[in-house]
Amino acid sequence: QPPADDRKPFLRACEMGDLKEAGRLLEAGEDVNQTNGHGYAAIHIAMQNRDLAMLKLLVKHHVNPYQTVPDQPIAALPVEIAVRAGFIEGIKFLVDEKGFELWPVKNRLAEDLLSMAGTRAMMRFLVDEKGLDPRKARTQITGYDLLYLSSDPVDAEYLLRHGMDPNMEATGQSCKIVIGGHELGGDGGEGKDDEPEDDEEDDKGGFFASFNRYSKIADQYDGLPLVRSAFNAAVDVCAVHLAFGADPYKRNSHGKSAWDAIHDTKNPHYKSNKEQYAAIEALILQSRPVPPEPAP
Repeated sequence: QPPADDRKPFLRACEMGDLKEAGRLLEAGEDVNQTNGHGYAAIHIAMQNRDLAMLKLLVKHHVNPYQTVPDQPIAALPVEIAVRAGFIEGIKFLVDEKGFELWPVKNRLAEDLLSMAGTRAMMRFLVDEKGLDPRKARTQITGYDLLYLSSDPVDAEYLLRHGMDPNMEATGQSCKIVIGGHELGGDGGEGKDDEPEDDEEDDKGGFFASFNRYSKIADQYDGLPLVRSAFNAAVDVCAVHLAFGADPYKRNSHGKSAWDAIHDTKNPHYKSNKEQYAAIEALILQSRPVPPEPAP
């Protein structure tokens, strides 16, 4: 939520949705692009609040539709905030009615917006009405694609029907955003696995030791969507991936497959997920009945 600034009456009026006061202040000479102490402007607030009337008032007074929030790796642009807030009407107004660019960032694809979609309706709007290709989308921070991140069977099926490859491993690469020569966020190159660290809590037992053990194991089951879903005991999502041709025996960059994920007794959650893992095993054997030989 873009924070309001009580010391700036215009921004406060925008936050409160007070069209009359905001209009009066603009007519009196207030800067429509002024920002609060956090770098957020009125257009960011209107997008977050899904306030179409306020947005129209701001555009009437020549607001900058591409105004960025300094040093923000995500939600730096008004359209990003709108996508996260599910403000379809705001995007339609700016792009369809006023002719502004949907995505003014020149060194990244507009498909990056798909990874920010805060609602299912927004994702479908961007794909079905704006023509964005989900196969090109990845998150700005992690670089993982939509299919890898999807934990909902409906969304997974939608993405697969739009041509996403269930057997493609997510790279986890990200890069910087450049708007008018100004860099925003990102790591500027390939994502890197964090180096394992010894944690004193491992020796003490308890919650942190258990969590650290789980995290180290979970990290081995990333990359491939089916592998991740199987490890997370997401039966319905696994069923969708398998129906679209996901290979349950394909190994990720760590040498782990979905078959391995459901048989890893070192997983601290193995016992509690045993019923779900059995269901996934049945789905796998129905899809590809011959499991591989155990890895040496």
